[in-house]
Amino acid sequence: MKTEYAHAFLATIHEGVSLDTALSGLRGALERKGHGKLYAPVLLEVLRTLEAEKGTDQAVVLVAKTSDATSLKSAIQAALKELGATEATSVKEVVDETIVGGFVATYDYKEHDQSYKKSLKNLYESIVK
Repeated sequence: MKTEYAHAFLATIHEGVSLDTALSGLRGALERKGHGKLYAPVLLEVLRTLEAEKGTDQAVVLVAKTSDATSLKSAIQAALKELGATEATSVKEVVDETIVGGFVATYDYKEHDQSYKKSLKNLYESIVK
């Protein structure tokens, strides 16, 4: 059962869902189904799977629309370089309209978030506090 939860969690991450959202979704699903004690074993299975996949050298860049990838090319390249990507690293561009604008670059389990969504969320949180 933990393997199925781990595969579902990884599929969610590979679709571009943020790590925080995916983790809270996993915890919520486990609690709703009465499997709350599986949280740590599922995360351990996820780590094992990710370690096995580590040989793949691919970065993922989320953009709000396709034109953002070209207009933000230099910023994306700088972010990927900061994350440790090289010229040989393949880059997969994924369109995610929920980030509103900007981009989110992910490589080697690290994330560089320059999305408008994050900026707006930070602004909202600073006003509300």
